[in-house]
Amino acid sequence: MNTISRMWNVIEGEKNGIKILIVDTTLGVGREQKGKGVYSTFIAARTDENPFGDKSPEEKIAHSNGWTALYRIRFLRVPWTLSIQRIEAHLDNLRT
Repeated sequence: MNTISRMWNVIEGEKNGIKILIVDTTLGVGREQKGKGVYSTFIAARTDENPFGDKSPEEKIAHSNGWTALYRIRFLRVPWTLSIQRIEAHLDNLRT
């Protein structure tokens, strides 16, 4: 998440006693740093261990400073990377 250049649709809360942060972002990666960037949606949980259950092959996990984030990089022209239904499914299946 070190290359986040923009953030919007920020949702902060708690689920099953775990702090949660959900954001849509633009990542400045390589040549994309010059402006547009790459869209990605992150669900981050304040825990060192992976609280996310089943993930699709396109979804990735990252750990940093006591947080675990599940994310997916945008595919083609889709303006988001995780649907509301997919985010809700991850939150419903959050492991404590």
